[in-house]
Amino acid sequence: MAMNLAQQKAVAWAPKVTAFASVLGSATTIFLLGFREGKRTTYHRLVLGMSLCDVSASIAFFFTTWPIPKETGIYGAVGNQQSCSAQAFFSQMTLSTVWYNASLAVYYVMVIVKRKKDADIVRIEPLLHLN
Repeated sequence: MAMNLAQQKAVAWAPKVTAFASVLGSATTIFLLGFREGKRTTYHRLVLGMSLCDVSASIAFFFTTWPIPKETGIYGAVGNQQSCSAQAFFSQMTLSTVWYNASLAVYYVMVIVKRKKDADIVRIEPLLHLN
């Protein structure tokens, strides 16, 4: 079933609103962590990594249909194959955001359940950043 023009516009514009909100939230987190006074912990670095990946993916989602090759006839498509491929690349940062979420879950288990201190966790921290 083909979408009518109003549906195509909604599908093209709705992600712009949510992606913009996501960019604002993650950029605020990056800004606050970047200017944080005092000691930065493994937790702060994991949240910073997650926020950086989220900004990249959210910007890609903000562009929605714009990078799609214009000859496809999709509403709002003004791009070419290269812009579409670039958007696809940056959209994959969503997977890194998910992996950072998993790393935070491991961090929480180590801190809450295993009662590990940050000095103990910092030894395995590079593994928590592998995405």
